[in-house]
Amino acid sequence: MNTTIQAAQTVLNFDNHGSFWGESTIADAEVDIEQAQIFGQSINEWNVTDRDGNPLRIVRIADPDFLDTISVFVS
Repeated sequence: MNTTIQAAQTVLNFDNHGSFWGESTIADAEVDIEQAQIFGQSINEWNVTDRDGNPLRIVRIADPDFLDTISVFVS
């Protein structure tokens, strides 16, 4: 099995305290972002690189009633 392909298809999800919440697919994460936009939640997005120069997309969906969701997309 090619772990590089699998890693690129996985989105890692954390809360705003840095606790790992689990993994999702890119398609599922995109749906979550779209739904948050529909409900008017605050969304921040950053495109950065890791120490090895690999691109990362980080999306934070703010939740004023609970914990924020921070999704890390590995390209």
